[in-house]
Amino acid sequence: MSKIAFIRNDDVREQLDSELINIHSLLRSKKIPLSLAVEPANITQDVVDWINSMNDECDIIEVIQHGFDHNKRNIYPYGFEFGGQRDFIDQEADLLSGWNLLDKYFGQLWTKVISFPYGAYNVQTLEAVKSCGYKAISTSFGVEFYHTLKDIVGRVVGKSRVAGKKISYHDRFVMNYNFYDFGTCINIIKRQTGQNECEHYTFDELKAYVMKASRITNKIGILLHHRFHKGQDELLDKLTDFLLENDYTFMRFRELITTRDCQEVE
Repeated sequence: MSKIAFIRNDDVREQLDSELINIHSLLRSKKIPLSLAVEPANITQDVVDWINSMNDECDIIEVIQHGFDHNKRNIYPYGFEFGGQRDFIDQEADLLSGWNLLDKYFGQLWTKVISFPYGAYNVQTLEAVKSCGYKAISTSFGVEFYHTLKDIVGRVVGKSRVAGKKISYHDRFVMNYNFYDFGTCINIIKRQTGQNECEHYTFDELKAYVMKASRITNKIGILLHHRFHKGQDELLDKLTDFLLENDYTFMRFRELITTRDCQEVE
């Protein structure tokens, strides 16, 4: 079975950060695709123009949707932009507003995939995603035994949550919905320590996570938040080299969707 990796970079918005440019340059030098998760209501024309200027570079970038405006709209402690106490109608309106902006800004460059700010969503969010016609969502999943057991049990009984915990449908159709979930399982941030500051995992720690993940899936997703990664080019360089040396092929979401569609037909 082919081994596949993908990279999702969240919170692409109002500033064309040097960190974003550096990450793109590093990956471009290796011909590794990058999926840019854009906040539709917050992105500026400068960032839009920069992304579109990369459009002809060997098809190595794409845009996906990251919420709408990333605001925390729910009553604490029940959620953030999506999920919580928000109903279907409100969430569908935000999704469609974001969809329309990405159509305007990026046309065919954007793939109909959404990741949720802070990973927050509820059943009404999933219903809204289905109603809007997205091809996939991108959540996250754990690789420890208890994570895997929880997810297996949840999928067997057809639930989106078990004991209040979200169930991962990574690399599968989400239960009762006509879209896939391609979740990330490697986050290079260990913990946030400030507004734009964090502690990163070491390369050895990330390698260990990759090896654990490889036991349960052939598709490994890496999550980046570029503004936190100043001075971390070497870490990303080593991680991507490690994956390439272990015969992983990097893809964008659009290729992941096409691959799964073909498998479903077979």
